[in-house]
Amino acid sequence: MQGVSILRRDEPLSMDADRLAGFYIEMGEARAHRALGRAVAELETLLLRLRAHHGAADGGAEMARTATRMRNIADPLGFDSLARVSGDVALLARRGDPVALAAVMARLDRVMQRTLKMVWDLRDLSG
Repeated sequence: MQGVSILRRDEPLSMDADRLAGFYIEMGEARAHRALGRAVAELETLLLRLRAHHGAADGGAEMARTATRMRNIADPLGFDSLARVSGDVALLARRGDPVALAAVMARLDRVMQRTLKMVWDLRDLSG
């Protein structure tokens, strides 16, 4: 008999605040604010695209490209958890493991929602 794994649904969200602050310092607050809004909108669009391709017979390659793009947007902003999980989606989409991919897609949904909440909370704090 094999052991049973317990999955933790509420993992800590990892963010590199220094990288995000550097983004604001480099661009200036107003430009960074607008750029962050555009990046978040793009991340949301990419997540919708991932969901649309998930389960499609030929969706693996497109999922891998889309998830890689998500990672490439999230990483420079310091959204470490989102970058890591989207990278996992890309890897599993390439491998073609439907069970693992479904689990990580659910994880990506949770991490994305928490990241969005964090971004909007930060924007509210900055005025």
